[in-house]
Amino acid sequence: MNFLGYIDITGGNSRSPTLNSKGGLLGLAFDGTYKSIISNWEVSPKTSAIHVDINYMLWVMKYLHNASNWLDGMTLTEDK
Repeated sequence: MNFLGYIDITGGNSRSPTLNSKGGLLGLAFDGTYKSIISNWEVSPKTSAIHVDINYMLWVMKYLHNASNWLDGMTLTEDK
């Protein structure tokens, strides 16, 4: 459901999109790790953020929130 990504985030970045190198949506950043607290003052490639996976978000929308009207309005494709 979640994964770590080496990306600098700071307070206010929650719900920012996590994209792959092709611009495809992988998930959303929602929290930082303890080591990423320094990212407010220093940019470091070793800091990490916690992201929620897009597949889990789609599953929650479909099966837990019955948000099929939202899903029907989206253009979903698989990255191959």
